[in-house]
Amino acid sequence: MQGMSNEGSAIAAERLAARVEREGPVLKLETGGIGVFCPELAGKVDKENSEHLFVVESLADLFRRHERVRWSEVRSLIATRSAELTSAQTLEALQSRMRQALDALCGRELDATPAVWKVMAHPLVPLVIDGLDARGTAAIERALHLRYTTQVEQVIHRRHLLRNFLIGRAESRAIAAELKRRVRSGRSALDYAQSLLSLRERIGLDKVTYLVTVQLIAISGVPGMMAACLLLAMQMHPHWRQRIEEEFAPLSDAEIHALPIARIPCTMRFLKEVMRLYSTPFNNRRVAACDLQVEGQAIAEGTVFELSSFIQHRSAKYWDDPLQFDPDRWLPERRKRTAGIYVPYGFPTRSCVGSAVGNAQLVLLCALLAREFRFTPSADYRPEVRMEGFAIPAALHGTFSRRTAGA
Repeated sequence: MQGMSNEGSAIAAERLAARVEREGPVLKLETGGIGVFCPELAGKVDKENSEHLFVVESLADLFRRHERVRWSEVRSLIATRSAELTSAQTLEALQSRMRQALDALCGRELDATPAVWKVMAHPLVPLVIDGLDARGTAAIERALHLRYTTQVEQVIHRRHLLRNFLIGRAESRAIAAELKRRVRSGRSALDYAQSLLSLRERIGLDKVTYLVTVQLIAISGVPGMMAACLLLAMQMHPHWRQRIEEEFAPLSDAEIHALPIARIPCTMRFLKEVMRLYSTPFNNRRVAACDLQVEGQAIAEGTVFELSSFIQHRSAKYWDDPLQFDPDRWLPERRKRTAGIYVPYGFPTRSCVGSAVGNAQLVLLCALLAREFRFTPSADYRPEVRMEGFAIPAALHGTFSRRTAGA
């Protein structure tokens, strides 16, 4: 795979893919759940399950007589706000925050994986909840970092449980304080929190705080991990990096903030291929909200079932040379049917409703790396991706610097 995999690690997802080839797309898993690894079946069972999903209830709801709200309604609010958050003005501000974060990295050798995560995650916070004071922002950034490191390390140490609890509580208090300020003052903001606040009368402020936290969880890991894989792919495939630089060279800042997709076709094919090959997380776990049936297998309410973008994105059944990094597979004359198969933001019924913002931010990052910043790998850089639950560059070490005029 052109040196991009970590051959030294035993990849559970690849072993699972081999089982799918031998035994079929619906499997009983070692964990006790059911795996559904066929696009059509996965989409069907996920859709049926999603129709029975409600925002989690608490004991307080019994006393306060709050309504039960379907997740589909929450998703609709988030999707509508996502479209509004991709305006040129909002993206200009987002890219400015990303630029400042990259500037802070310049001039010293570092591990670019966590560094790029920070460039992606921290600038997104105002899109989730704006107007925080310095203390509130710091509390949320600590919580983001905790979630990211937990995903990378894939372990929670018992000795850290109290610390983790306190970090989470501080985050919740910062969110609740800002929401209460808005309720008292009547102030509104162009962010996800404001959309969710429209549910306050029906579900209460505590539940809105929880929903805002869910949005922060969504930006805690995957955007930064995908960006790190993008940066690594640029190093591994310099001819594609050059094509991306050439596409962005004639564009003004204003044109970039308007997302000129038709003028950056190479960039968009490159992004699609990175997201195909390094989709993360590998498996999506669901809890059955009702009794389900798939290919004769019963999935009882409360049982875990799993879907996998990793298996779909790397199956020879759906892709030519699936392990090859080949952005040109997305050319119109070569492109195959990918509906329900290519799921970089999750399976359709419960895909990331912030995908419009996610795509826009990746375009903005490409523009910054193509026009303003350069990454120079160091001696201990290795072109490897650690493929253990999440796709994470193993040794993306080097130095960021500002490009000089004409460079």
